[in-house]
Amino acid sequence: MTIDGCLNESLAARLLAAPPSIRDVVTWRSSIDPHKVDVFERAFERRGDRPRDGFDVLAELPTPSHDATLPLSLKRYLPVLLH
Repeated sequence: MTIDGCLNESLAARLLAAPPSIRDVVTWRSSIDPHKVDVFERAFERRGDRPRDGFDVLAELPTPSHDATLPLSLKRYLPVLLH
């Protein structure tokens, strides 16, 4: 589970290299620079993958607050991972 991490090519490469059995939840806050999200998603597109394929959740959260991101992510998506 990556919560408000650095959405960059390095993270994308690590996620792409993970075994298919790994369930992925990636979230970020709404105030993040949209360019970072674009760079992250383009890393998937260069490999011929659509960026949203293979993730359980890849979502922008409706909060500008860094501190609110963790509890909101856990509340919304931890049940997805535990199901």
